[in-house]
Amino acid sequence: MRLGAYDYITKPFGPRELLERLEHALQRRNVALQKRDREKALQAKIDEQKEEIREYVTQTVQALVHEHLLEQEQSGARASQRPGVSPRELFSRFLRQRQQARKPPPNP
Repeated sequence: MRLGAYDYITKPFGPRELLERLEHALQRRNVALQKRDREKALQAKIDEQKEEIREYVTQTVQALVHEHLLEQEQSGARASQRPGVSPRELFSRFLRQRQQARKPPPNP
């Protein structure tokens, strides 16, 4: 049974009992195959949606960085001319600025 057997038949057995056991084994096999196919289809859909989300996040981040660069350019402090500022650091600063701008003012 540990090696994948579905059932066993003790002797003596008749043709009807053998047929019933075989039908039951085939049904279990079909259910297992259907389950495997559903899992493959679901995994493919998950992978597709993950890629869509990844593309959306990438586009959003790029748009936010672009917006921030335009704001910096308009304010006269062009960020790209600052030495030693990596795009990652620029984006981190941008996120901190946005978070600070969203915080409500402290109560007096």
